[in-house]
Amino acid sequence: MSMLTTTLKQVEFANAIVALKDGVTKKQIQRIVGFMRKAGDQSSRRLAANGVPDSADSVEPLYLERLGLVVGLVDSGQVANIRAVGAAARVAGAPEISLIRPIRGKGVSAADSGDEKAKSAANWGIEALGIARLHGMGLSGKQIKIGHLDTGVDPSHPRFGKGAIAGWLETDHTGKAVEDSEPYDDDGHGTHTAGTIAGRDLKGLPKIGAAPGASLYVAKCIEGQGVHNRVLASFEWAASNECR
Repeated sequence: MSMLTTTLKQVEFANAIVALKDGVTKKQIQRIVGFMRKAGDQSSRRLAANGVPDSADSVEPLYLERLGLVVGLVDSGQVANIRAVGAAARVAGAPEISLIRPIRGKGVSAADSGDEKAKSAANWGIEALGIARLHGMGLSGKQIKIGHLDTGVDPSHPRFGKGAIAGWLETDHTGKAVEDSEPYDDDGHGTHTAGTIAGRDLKGLPKIGAAPGASLYVAKCIEGQGVHNRVLASFEWAASNECR
């Protein structure tokens, strides 16, 4: 028994991801979206009847062309209808997503240690991954676009100069772009991982970026309601920008 089937035996509605077959028609996609929209409307009416305000789960279905996915709410009847269209390679329940947060502690950076050699060397991660050897061969990630999906990025950080941040997206709970949003990070995790990926070299400080010449396309998407829509829409955006 699939996770989706099990879930729909326990609750009436559930988030689902439909993986589309190759060569599906626009009409088939529209039918699948229509079935999910119907389930979402039914869920909203049920919530309203019980005095519960509309939630992030009851949103417009999301069609992601490059990923070949449709994401939305379903019930048992709509799952059967979707499968009957003949365009779905798979209909699966959206898995639970949670953020694994690092254990925060106080450490001593090479810049603060007084070790002059450590200040200009690569950090332990670069060494452990053998990245220093690639840097020595002249490989820096130049002209490579990298999709970075996290809590955002602090654009004022000195490691992100020289065109490091080439694109920015903030998604809302429906997966739509937040208009007029500018790069920011209200957590710090995204800034840390962005630095690990493409932090620029600074004179007198350790090398931290695996690809210090690459361009980052940053999506703020892994927190808040509607995480499935946020993350998958961000993958679609990264793919549209030809990110690796």
